Amino acid sequence: MFDGFNIDWEFPGAADKENFTALLKEFRRQLNALAKTTGKKYVLTFDSPANPKKYVNIDLKAAAAQVDFLTIDGYDYAAADEKQTNESSSVYDTSQDPVYADERYIDATVKAYLKAGVPAAKYTMGLPLYAVGWTGVPNVNHGLYQNSTGPAPVPLADGSGLCPNADKAHASPGCDTILTAGFATY
Repeated sequence: MFDGFNIDWEFPGAADKENFTALLKEFRRQLNALAKTTGKKYVLTFDSPANPKKYVNIDLKAAAAQVDFLTIDGYDYAAADEKQTNESSSVYDTSQDPVYADERYIDATVKAYLKAGVPAAKYTMGLPLYAVGWTGVPNVNHGLYQNSTGPAPVPLADGSGLCPNADKAHASPGCDTILTAGFATY
């Protein structure tokens, strides 16, 4: 059943740039050694951040050289803890976006990874299978790019109301399975 590892280090800090690559090299070395004894191929992958403030702490070219592929977290652009609403997985930038030219969109991320030396054949783009939501948002521009008062409360899974108790240890029946304010599953 074992076919390899996916590393999801959220997120290497500046002091960990060399450590992250060293970790991948060690996993690759051991997987290659195991392959020699079993005759099987073992996959090594990692989840990589989309936000430029986070992927700056990874030597993308060196890390990509150690793995079969990497998955860019293409849903890392906006979060419910931010005070202004935004798209969590925008493909392109738009001048209406309050963080315009902040490189927080898929097209910029892909170009940055290519520029860093990651071959296009080595990455996939992860997309969100959940919604990000805020509360206290004015009904302007369908709520997009508006100030909020905080993350949206946890909804009921069927969308009929709000979860009365989203405490993960004692959640009420019927609550959205993520059980995190500001997020809802599709």
